[in-house]
Amino acid sequence: MPDNVQALIAARLDTLPMERKALLHDASVAGKVFWSGAVSALSGRDDREVREGLHVLVRKELVRAARNSSMEGQQEFSFWHALVRDVAYGQIPRAARGRKHRAVAEWIEAIAGDRVGDHSEVLVHHYTQALDLAKAVGDVEIQRLVEPTRRFLILAGDRAIDLDPARAGDYFRRALDLLPPGHPQRPPTLIKAGNNAHSAGSLDEGQRLYEEAITEARNAGDGITQGKAMRRLGVLHWWKGEVARENALIVEAVEVLERQPPGPELVDAYVGVANMAGYSGRSQLSLEWSEKALALAQHLDDEKGIVVARGVRGMARCDLGDLGGLEDLRRAVEDGLRLGLGDETLTAHSFLAEKTWWIEGPSPAALTYRDLIQFTERRGRMAAAMHVEGESLRVQFDLGAWDEIEGSARDLLRMGEERGGYPQLEVNVLFNQAQVLLFRGRIDQAAAIQGRLIGLAREIEDLQVLVPALAVAALLEQAQGQTRRAVALIVELDQLTSENHGWRARYLPTAVRVLISAGQVNLAEKFLTGMQVNAARDQHSLLTGRALVTEAKRSIEEACDLFEEAARRWADYGFVLEEGQAHFGVGRCLIALGDREAATEPLRKARAVFTKLQARPLTNEVDNHLERAIAL
Repeated sequence: MPDNVQALIAARLDTLPMERKALLHDASVAGKVFWSGAVSALSGRDDREVREGLHVLVRKELVRAARNSSMEGQQEFSFWHALVRDVAYGQIPRAARGRKHRAVAEWIEAIAGDRVGDHSEVLVHHYTQALDLAKAVGDVEIQRLVEPTRRFLILAGDRAIDLDPARAGDYFRRALDLLPPGHPQRPPTLIKAGNNAHSAGSLDEGQRLYEEAITEARNAGDGITQGKAMRRLGVLHWWKGEVARENALIVEAVEVLERQPPGPELVDAYVGVANMAGYSGRSQLSLEWSEKALALAQHLDDEKGIVVARGVRGMARCDLGDLGGLEDLRRAVEDGLRLGLGDETLTAHSFLAEKTWWIEGPSPAALTYRDLIQFTERRGRMAAAMHVEGESLRVQFDLGAWDEIEGSARDLLRMGEERGGYPQLEVNVLFNQAQVLLFRGRIDQAAAIQGRLIGLAREIEDLQVLVPALAVAALLEQAQGQTRRAVALIVELDQLTSENHGWRARYLPTAVRVLISAGQVNLAEKFLTGMQVNAARDQHSLLTGRALVTEAKRSIEEACDLFEEAARRWADYGFVLEEGQAHFGVGRCLIALGDREAATEPLRKARAVFTKLQARPLTNEVDNHLERAIAL
């Protein structure tokens, strides 16, 4: 502040009577906005007398009265100008200033009662100021200020974590500075800080905090906190693409927590086992563990646990063909939103988006993904927002929004790299990017990312990224004339999905086309044998696979009927590329049957689809068939 402005304001304050000036000093400690009760508590004067004095200051245009108060039963005031407050505050000796900050904090605590959490950030300010000033002047009250300061730092961090992760991280760091190693509150606070770092996208920082929490909790004999930290660290390893490490941590967490009295931490560990089983294709086991988690959560009246367990159960039910699992997922999302839950709602919402895609189609799934992305962004969960957007690219591929995929892929890969790398996200992005490049005929560009794609997917060992990676890699090998390599990749996919028909069906048309193109018709037919699927997308994929094999075995009339049915189904479902492929199949069959005039209509439908997608190799192939049909 310029000296002349400061001097001018100070001179004006010096004209006030001593008691009015003291009142202004007390108000300056309370804040830019303050209440009469706080000033009364600081001055030790009657509230009525304080209000009268403040109204004198209002007439002098030093403070102003608020029309409505943000605190019930209190009259609210604010300084006319921030400079007036700063000068008044600077005139108070540091020792007195510290005591006054403490007095304001204690008054807010007393008057807030059960709603003290709503004022946690204000309390952090006053207790922090009191503590810092006490340290500066060597006040003997330092230790009495440490406990409430860290308590409200943690509470403020809890409140900010879903809205402003950066601010929450600052609160948790400051709280940890006041929690020495060995303090019982340090491990739980480390977990909170780790959760926040993870949500903000700082995976390495989150890992460091979780690992420290595990070590400190183990040393303290706190099995519950140790198990909780293990579970959270496991989730983080999944984000880093380290699935084997995640699985080991979840198993160990369950072992540790089952030796403790049952609580929400054990519910969450059971959910972790259910998730682990679901991702690896063991849906029945996932259902059993999710129901075990749900029963325990209901017994404990653990609302968060109920939401998450019901969401995982919904996922398992859908995978097992019980499409009522969608209702489980919708209820989990609704309950999570009603309770104001963050991670729990996000998880259930993510499952709902994926299962909606498989069961109802890409258009409703795209709307669900849009709502989920908005949910994560509103809460500052940038890592989750990136991951969800990466997953949504699969839906955009089905819808034919290939230009959007190319733009989003570049942005997501750049953001992931800037944040230290997200292997799960990267595989999702690379897979969809490679598909678009391949079908648009840019084989060299697709091949340039193939090695990274397949290497990461194998390293992660998670079916949801490995199966699509193998499928697109096989297509790429075939496009480059490497038939044996392409078949080997499909055989690998076959072995991986021998007990998971859902994941096998998801990319079945691709696998069958690769095998038939390589002359492996019998192997393609075997790929379809014994398939039991329930989701609409999987049923349509199986129908397309049957049509392709039937065509290859020269049962042309039957194949034509199957392709016509597939075209209707894919059109209703909304998978643009497969609709075009089915029309192309009808056209091929009609040419083979000698009805070349009838073949032109489905071939033109196929060409319109491929042209819109800019799928030049397929467009050229259809053009060749059209020329034959028209010429003949």
